[in-house]
Amino acid sequence: MDFKVAGTAKGVTALQMDIKIDGLSREILEEALQQAKIGRMHILNHMLETISETREDLSKYAPKIKVITIKVDKIRDVIGPGGKQINEIIDKTGVKIDI
Repeated sequence: MDFKVAGTAKGVTALQMDIKIDGLSREILEEALQQAKIGRMHILNHMLETISETREDLSKYAPKIKVITIKVDKIRDVIGPGGKQINEIIDKTGVKIDI
């Protein structure tokens, strides 16, 4: 069984499980979640000891997201014929664009 659990001190925010058997008992799942909680809290406590508060300034290397709303009838203009316009924007700026 491959079982990944992510979350905060308040609880689980994501799960991923890959199993090769037909199913799991409730007891096994409860034990796995308890072990994951212990591990998650250990990691979070270590992180808190290392950096106890957020930095005031954002690193210049931190990823940034900019959302621009484009009118539906203008999307084709942004993409351009055969994707020429959008690919040129990506090539010149190095950004990732999702439309």
